[in-house]
Amino acid sequence: MEPYHDISGIELHSRTIPPLALQQTGGRILFAKDHDEVGMWPLGPGDIGLRAGFVVHTGLKPLDNLDAWNDGYLLNTSLSLSRNTAPLTLSSLYPLIAEYVSDGAGGMTVRHMLKHGWQSWSGTGSFTNNSIDYDPPSRVMRLLTTNPTRPAPGKKGQFSSEMFTVIRPEKGRGAILCGFLDAAYFFTDIKVTFVRGGRSRIACRINLDGIPLRPGEDLRLPTLLVAFGQNETKLLEAYMDMTAQHMKARVPQYHLSVWSSKGCDQPVVTEADLLANLTEASASSTAASPAVSTAASPSAFPHNLVDVFQIGDGYQPLIGNWLESNGQFPSGLPYLAANIKEAGLRPGIWLAPFLVAPNAPVSREHPDWLLRNNHGRPVTACINPQWISKRLFALDLTHPEVLDYLVQLFKTLTQDWGFDFIEADYLYAAALPAARHNPIYSDAGALRLGLEAVRHGCGERVFLLASGCPISPAIGIADGMGITPGCAPFWSDRMVRKFGNDFNLRSMENATRNTITRSYMNRRLWLNAPDSIVLRVDEVTRPRLTEDEIRSFATASAVLGGITTFSERLVGLDPEYRKVFRQLAAFGKDQPFDAVDNHSAGTVPALAFTSPSAPDLLLNAFPSVFRRSGLCHDYLALFNNSAIPKSMAVDLERLFSERTFPQQSMEFWTGEKFEIRGSILEMTVPPHGCRFFVLPK
Repeated sequence: MEPYHDISGIELHSRTIPPLALQQTGGRILFAKDHDEVGMWPLGPGDIGLRAGFVVHTGLKPLDNLDAWNDGYLLNTSLSLSRNTAPLTLSSLYPLIAEYVSDGAGGMTVRHMLKHGWQSWSGTGSFTNNSIDYDPPSRVMRLLTTNPTRPAPGKKGQFSSEMFTVIRPEKGRGAILCGFLDAAYFFTDIKVTFVRGGRSRIACRINLDGIPLRPGEDLRLPTLLVAFGQNETKLLEAYMDMTAQHMKARVPQYHLSVWSSKGCDQPVVTEADLLANLTEASASSTAASPAVSTAASPSAFPHNLVDVFQIGDGYQPLIGNWLESNGQFPSGLPYLAANIKEAGLRPGIWLAPFLVAPNAPVSREHPDWLLRNNHGRPVTACINPQWISKRLFALDLTHPEVLDYLVQLFKTLTQDWGFDFIEADYLYAAALPAARHNPIYSDAGALRLGLEAVRHGCGERVFLLASGCPISPAIGIADGMGITPGCAPFWSDRMVRKFGNDFNLRSMENATRNTITRSYMNRRLWLNAPDSIVLRVDEVTRPRLTEDEIRSFATASAVLGGITTFSERLVGLDPEYRKVFRQLAAFGKDQPFDAVDNHSAGTVPALAFTSPSAPDLLLNAFPSVFRRSGLCHDYLALFNNSAIPKSMAVDLERLFSERTFPQQSMEFWTGEKFEIRGSILEMTVPPHGCRFFVLPK
């Protein structure tokens, strides 16, 4: 690339949507030299960068018009340090600091922005310029959901979004997307500040986490995409496609339904319980009964209730001791994997490979493997009162011996014992700030190293589901990604809301919302994996959940078409619930491309497909409309997140391709029939509930 030229004042604008433009006000880089001198040099006029001993290289490339966007730009950045100067410690680099330019009349003020969360469990949704973006109130809650190095601004009109964002003017005349394409080794974020007068400031940052830049070294940084378009959903889908291409995303061309002993339901804690549920799962998956109702033709889909039978949390004696089982599982993991295979299902297992208990063998025998802070103390990576050891440490993934250990661990589980579905959980622990064994790796770079070791141990054909995982470092390694906070036995936590923000925390509301607001990733970066579906209203385990609230999350999962996970005990399960579970799994398998096992890295679906989408993604904090077109059916869900019933009407012609609609449509959960007048469907949606329609093509 050419040496950096002053681009302050340059306007990145849309030629076809005149009000949309970003005016670059200059980038900047933060660094320390000789360990005590802190510099903040603007990437602007003159030779300031050259006098500091480093050169910033940049390239600004306009993109051709596509269907998804009207205009776009790629901004590439790299750093190089001359050989005759002292090393630098890099903090962060802003390749773009810009202002949104209105039409000059003050009538195009930016009002909506999409905030994307840091990891699987972090909240994702729309905010307006009058909202406040702040973190959960307690340290334990923040540790499990937010990036500790980049807290939320906590001020009205200021927002921080990880990896990408979309902003939209209040009058709906187009949208602007800013997103990093290849952020495998660096975390990135975008800060949006709403100001008066029709302008909003946007600062796109690459976090360098104090890594060194040594004399003579070059450092290539993630590429920033700035795109302008009429429709935010198309912008997001095109951005995901481009990211998948840059990072060689793994996109399995099939659907999976999973039964797991880990989930919202009471955990299965004994080997006998697990085997009893396996018997039920096997019988359900081999029974040739027409379980799918008239809403979905029995001949259209497989009837399997379960493809994967997963052993969840509870088998291990200690966190970090993954190859042994406790007294509740006397036969051991190889025996269970063999039984699952004999039952005709894929054996799966859950583990948190980067976490270790203080008294686990790994911690005692290899204290140098632990992630430590600047004072040499182990970093507290998780606090979980449900485990024997409540306080957990993390492994330092920049230590070569740790990487060798991970490769061997996953080789044993997959190649030796036969597990071919792995859920790796609590992966954020490896990306916490620390004084690492090898300081050349950033927080994201350390996580990427560990994920590469996990994939190497698993091999190419094992399905790897990442959970509790920061998003960008897992692209190209994970086949599936958890995208929601965990379900909880309540819709939302009123106590938490009283003291702070519950946007990131476990609740049925947040799990439902995130399933919708991250749907554009599904089958573009991987298979999206919401939390486990439950259906029973249980006065003991779920006393604060209504039937409508439970149905809302199940509906969002079905419309998504990602991984469908169940955790209800199958032993003694009412046949009607079993029938509904099979129907929901069948809806997920209704995909407009062949169910071919194309599992090599970098593959994308061979046939075009229609992603699930929410037309009001930016207009409402909790989208009210969610739709997907399958091969045989169209799926439509209408949601009401308010505490009172809500009347709604939708135009089916605007949501689906032009076709003839029936005069009536039956709602999935209640069987109630609603008239379709022309293409207009009207109904009343219950509080915290939904209406779910399966429309035959």
